Amino acid sequence: MMLLIAPGPVMLYQGEERGLRQPSLPKSAITDPYDLLYWPDMPGRDGARVPIPLGRRRRAGLYDRRPMAADGLGVSVTVQDAGADSNLAFYRRAAAFRRDRLGDLTLQDWSQDGEAIRLLYPGVEVVLNFGQAPVGARPEPDFCSAEIEGASLPARTGAVWLD
Repeated sequence: MMLLIAPGPVMLYQGEERGLRQPSLPKSAITDPYDLLYWPDMPGRDGARVPIPLGRRRRAGLYDRRPMAADGLGVSVTVQDAGADSNLAFYRRAAAFRRDRLGDLTLQDWSQDGEAIRLLYPGVEVVLNFGQAPVGARPEPDFCSAEIEGASLPARTGAVWLD
């Protein structure tokens, strides 16, 4: 959510919108000379080159030459398209909110209170709670990354209010 309410262009790495993590590959699956040189000290680039899982089948990725991550099938487009609560559905809602509802994202002011950051744009207030405990916030946000009850923003949650 933080990426989609910040000014400037939004850049996502492949699979980020679905929660796809870079897998740990065994040395036998590594082909990149750079990765082999620094094995096992760095995550390397080969893990980021595994197929993007599109369907429920083991070979339903964009590139069939490389092994697919073991957990990749649960974050495939096919699986996440079916879920209204999926990571992909959230990214789609957040991108649509940015496109349709947020206007000028010129930062006017900001403040930090513990692990919460408040950003003020023209006609927009954003609260990002990076902490492990709830923080005080206005009720009824126009967009939020989690459910809010009353005037408390849950831990690791962001919310946007439009004036």
